[in-house]
Amino acid sequence: MFTTAGHTARIIRSTIAANSAGNLGGGVDNRGTTTLVRTLVRFNPALGSGAAGGGIQNAGTVVLRRSVVDVNSPTDCAPALPGCAG
Repeated sequence: MFTTAGHTARIIRSTIAANSAGNLGGGVDNRGTTTLVRTLVRFNPALGSGAAGGGIQNAGTVVLRRSVVDVNSPTDCAPALPGCAG
C-alpha cells in the first residue's frame, strides 16, 4: 500500500501480508497520512541493500489504532512508531 505526499489513507479491519518492495515499505510505504485501525501488517519483506521498514516505511504520519505490526523484515517499522518497534 502506498500513500503519496499530501494524501490520506485509512485502512480498517484489514490484513496487509506477504507483500514485498525493493528497499522500503514491503507492506506500507507512507509519505502522506495513513491510519490503520484493527489491521494486521505481517510477513512483508523490504528487499535489497539498505532495506528498512518491511512492515511500514514512514516519511509522513502513521497512526496505529488496535493494530499489530510484526514479523516483517528487516524491521517492522522504519523509523520506529508508537505501537511498532523499529
